Parts: sequence; C-alpha cells; structure tokens
Amino acid sequence: MRVFLRQWQVAYRLLPQGSIFSDLKTPFTAIPNSLRYTAADPFLYKYNEKTYLFAEIYDKKDGLGKIGYSVFDGKKFSPWKIIISEKYHLSYPNIFKYSRILSLFGFITLLGIFLLYHFISATKLDNATFS
Repeated sequence: MRVFLRQWQVAYRLLPQGSIFSDLKTPFTAIPNSLRYTAADPFLYKYNEKTYLFAEIYDKKDGLGKIGYSVFDGKKFSPWKIIISEKYHLSYPNIFKYSRILSLFGFITLLGIFLLYHFISATKLDNATFS
C-alpha cells in the first residue's frame, strides 16, 4: 500500500534565460520541508547584499502557521528559521522598509487582519528581534 501525503512546499529558480513566462529550461529547486514544518506563501527580500526568503512555516504539531525565513548563499537556500510565533495562525509575510524602519506584515487567517511587526535589531536579519 502506498501512502500519499499532500503538503505545501516552496521552490525557487535562478534568474531564467529570457522571460520568466517563456523560460522552460531553468529548473526549479524545492526547499526541503522537515517532518514537523512545511512552508508556503513565499516573499523574497534583499537586505544588506543578502537574499532572504520569508514564508509561512506551518507547524504540524500545533496546527499553526508561524513566520520564518531562509537565506540564499549563492547556490541554495538555508534551512528555515522561525522568527515569529504567536498563539494564532500567521501567514502571508510581507517585509518592507519605510522611513528607515524595517517592518513585516503577518496575516491572521482566522480574523482576516494584518499585524505589523517592527525589527528592533536589523543590522543582520539573521539575528533580528521584533516588537
């Protein structure tokens, strides 16, 4: 008997040859999920010469979405790191900079509202904290 598990997964590809709509040659590479977490709703952001991929990280254990990121090293993306975890499901992360303040929207699915988080320390996003 075969068991099929349906889950979300995020994939990327390097800059395509020509248009992103007509390029059929440049392959996509999936970022592996773990046994506990799956990723969805990706959002790319370049900061201090590094490329970050933010996403909803769904925790199968508690049934909630969290916000996490992965860093591109020039060849592949790192494992996911969770940076925002709440008592409710978060999704659709959107990061932006306004008036020199780096911020991130997270969507509360159940309530249909967005929360705004501000990076407290953002010299390196790898060690950022939020308010």
